[in-house]
Formats: sequence, structure tokens, C-alpha cells
Amino acid sequence: MYKSKILFISLFILLSININGQEIDSAKIKAVEFFKGILYQTNSNLFKKEKLYSKLEEDFSFPWDKLNLPDEKLNTALDSMIENATLSFSENDFMGNGLEFNSYFPQFIESGMLDLYDMKIIDSELRDKNNNQIKIDEKGSVNFGSKFKAGYRDGSSYSYNWVTVSATFRFEEKELDSARGKVTFKALVTSGYQYKKITRSDVGKTLSIDSLSFKVIDMFDNKVVLNFKNKDKTIFNNLEFINIDDKGNRIKQIPYFEFIKLKKEDKSIKSGPTGEGKITTYAFNYNLFKDNPDMTPDEFDAKVNDKILRIFAAENQEKQGKEEFGEKYLVIYAADNIQNFYLYFPEQIEREFSMEVK
Repeated sequence: MYKSKILFISLFILLSININGQEIDSAKIKAVEFFKGILYQTNSNLFKKEKLYSKLEEDFSFPWDKLNLPDEKLNTALDSMIENATLSFSENDFMGNGLEFNSYFPQFIESGMLDLYDMKIIDSELRDKNNNQIKIDEKGSVNFGSKFKAGYRDGSSYSYNWVTVSATFRFEEKELDSARGKVTFKALVTSGYQYKKITRSDVGKTLSIDSLSFKVIDMFDNKVVLNFKNKDKTIFNNLEFINIDDKGNRIKQIPYFEFIKLKKEDKSIKSGPTGEGKITTYAFNYNLFKDNPDMTPDEFDAKVNDKILRIFAAENQEKQGKEEFGEKYLVIYAADNIQNFYLYFPEQIEREFSMEVK
């Protein structure tokens, strides 16, 4: 699903290329044909009936029920983590070399809170011995552990326990000792959630989560279709969802290896596992397949070919694209049929800080 989304976006990148007049060379025609095939596959799957496979998570608690620290404490924890931080280089023949970030939080931070923490590199001035910029992964692999200290002082015993955090950011430089420069990080911790329960009776209504407004276009099978007023991709990326049954169990995606085992035991299973995720599609394509779920590739081609060619010929391809295909919808795929659906996004406290590799 994510691949289809990327390819669809890539189509409009392709269409943004300036064309002399209305002439389209054979390479671009082949590219258009390829993307029409991707569009057909993505949209035609929306309304195909298939058996769904899922797993229940019992004793489930909503994320917003787990938070127990005020913003002041979280700000203090981030400040302390930054103050305690160190940088070093790590060598790994299998994974590649990396920049290693290490630190620890104050004692009032417990391990259960760490699912709500993340960090990334937002700027790097690392250079090698020839002053060439070193390419480094902006997203590191974050891990948590513990640090313990105990002893006896002034006639009394004491013990301290801290939660530690490490993050490794991979890069290609082989001569680690020669790397120098400043690296700027962003650390984030979730302080709360905005959420909304959406039901089938909400179809056609305009709802909001905090200041984020959206219209519920449809809800069927394991899918929820929404039209957000703000199309910012960061909003789409940050949105999360939960589908629970009437007993409060979370309905979630069955792990791949569990599904493979199930498939071996039940030879009647012919499809793959049901995935969860989000894709974007356009109103025109969505309505085409809603009205005619069994539309053939040739029928789809006849509907969209001229539209794509008009986008190629337009001076403002982005504007023309919206005129041809309409609003962009967000389609959410749950692992199984929708029962009690919650849409939510995190509110985060952020810190940007720089460290020098000398």
C-alpha cells in the first residue's frame, strides 16, 4: 500500500516536467502507461471483497489513558537527557559504522513512558579528513536500557536507577577518527493525544480533532475514507488509528509468521495477510470504482487517459491535476471489519540541540 502511494506521488512529479507544446515522447508515454496500471491496481483493490485475518489484543488500554506526567516534568526530562548526552563512533562490519548517541533520563522517568520518545538528526556538518560532507542517516535506531548504582554512605545504603537511551545513526565513512563537525538533533516526547471516535452514522458529516477538520466520506468493511481540509503530508503521517471490538479488545494485524503457520494449517487460505495502513487516492478514481468495482483496466484507461494528457499539456500541472481528479482522500485500512474506530494523533514536546564531534 505504501509503495502504491509513493508511486502515485511520483506520477505527479513526473507530470510536473515541462513539456514543449503537447508533444510527448515514447519514454513518457510508457511511463504514463505504467502509472495508469499502478493507479488501477491501487484503486480497484479498494472495493474487492476478501477474507480478513486479524488478532485480538486483550486487556488493551488506549494510549491517552497511559499518560501520567505533566508537561513540566517532560520538559525537565528532555533537558536532563540533553545535558547527560555523549557522542562516540561505533564500528560494525555487518551494519556499517555509525554515530552513537548515549544518555539517560532522570529517575522519575519509567520504562513504560519510552514508547512515546523518538529522536532524529535534522542537520549534520560532519566532514571527513578531506573536508567532504559525510552522508548520515537522519533516522537512528533508538534503544532503551537501564543504569543502576548502589552503595553505602554516611551510615545509610542508597540505590539509583536511571533509564538510558542510545541511538545509532549509520554512515559510510570508514575512517572514523577523521570525522569532525556539528550534528543537530531533534528529540520528541509525546505529552498527550487528540482523538475522535468515528461511527458509520458520521458518514457525510464534517468532524474535527482539535483544530483539524475533516469530512467522513465513507466507512465500509475494514476501510475508513476521510477528506481533510489540510492536506499537509505530515498530518497524514502522524495520524494513527485503533479498531476495537465491543469487549474492548484491540483488533490488530496478525503477525506475518503467525499467518504463515495458519496458512499451513488451513489449506483453503489462498490470499496474503491483511495489512494495516494508510494510502491516498483521488475523489475521481475513488468514485469510479465505487460505482463500478469490477471495472476492467481498459475501461479505467478510457476514463483517465485524456485527463493525464491534459495535465501534461497544462502550464500549471498541479492545478490541472486537482481539476481533473478532484480532492485527495485518505483511505485507512484496518486489519479487520470496523467495529469501534478511533482516530488520533500525538501532541509532542520537542527539543532541538547540537553536539560537536571533535
